[in-house]
Amino acid sequence: MFINRRAAESYRRLMDAKDQVGEVSCQSYPDAWFPEREHASDSEVRMAKELCGKCPIRQQCLEFALTNEEAHGLWGGMHARDRLLLLRKTQQVA
Repeated sequence: MFINRRAAESYRRLMDAKDQVGEVSCQSYPDAWFPEREHASDSEVRMAKELCGKCPIRQQCLEFALTNEEAHGLWGGMHARDRLLLLRKTQQVA
């Protein structure tokens, strides 16, 4: 489930944050966060990204996805390809 200890710690932070705020949108509509690219409509993806943008734990969610190198789904408002680009940019700066 986790690629390393940092990812496991990041997941714990995400779950702690989730416990503090209660239910978040991705729990209510889980399919919207893992759209099958060929079957997902643009409006479904936009809706999920919009809900992510308002989520109080968005940053922890994105941090976990980046740390665990999640290859699928919308995490922290970003698709896997967007997260990959962000990681590449971050590595170029470092």
